[in-house]
Amino acid sequence: MNRLLTLAATLTVPIALTACGGSSSTPSAHDTPSAPPSSSAPPSPSPTATSGGTDQQRVTAIQLALTDLPSGWKSQPDTTTAAERLKNDRQFDTCLGLPTIETIQTTSSEVDFGRGDGFAFAATLINVTKNEPQAAPYQAVLAGPKGVSCSVASARSQPPPKGAKLVSATGSRLDAPAGEFAMRTVVTYKLANGRNVSLTIDDFGMVVKRFIVQVAFTGVIQPPQKALEDSVVAKVLARATANAA
Repeated sequence: MNRLLTLAATLTVPIALTACGGSSSTPSAHDTPSAPPSSSAPPSPSPTATSGGTDQQRVTAIQLALTDLPSGWKSQPDTTTAAERLKNDRQFDTCLGLPTIETIQTTSSEVDFGRGDGFAFAATLINVTKNEPQAAPYQAVLAGPKGVSCSVASARSQPPPKGAKLVSATGSRLDAPAGEFAMRTVVTYKLANGRNVSLTIDDFGMVVKRFIVQVAFTGVIQPPQKALEDSVVAKVLARATANAA
């Protein structure tokens, strides 16, 4: 996907994840994170396939929706500024050896959700390039070793939460069906009180025609739940196949 997804919580710090560049705001490492703010807007219905339409309409039909997640999850605001996003995208895409996504896209859309206890987050980032040859290289690079190494490098380059220090940032490849990519980044911080807190980010994606689709899950302390990840990712990528073709 280009930018990693932005996962905001009470106190956020940008952390780039996978795919074409990436801004990802992660929760501050408070001892007990407070619940993320809920959206005043009513939950949107789960997107379905749309026939034709503009790139933006098709992206909307693909996006992760609140109805895809269990009860207790809430929508979250995207706090990443345009300048921060461009900076992170440029750094990440340069690491991948690909054009900065903003220079070749027709539209981009990101949505963010948080579990009510403030310990788990989910997001989807979709970028649409101007033509298929521009999108295809992202699949190959993100599915290869650079996808992991660039995510780790990006995580290391981001400022830690206030009063905390970066302890480590590691990455590994996750199993994914043919035509998809998946990776895990684990970032550990030492807080001012000496406690270590780890963020586990699982990032899944695929490129369909001109559409670069990524779904990310972040777990504070504990890793995200695999069953939930598999279910939600399958829904989003199935909608991508239906709407991006």
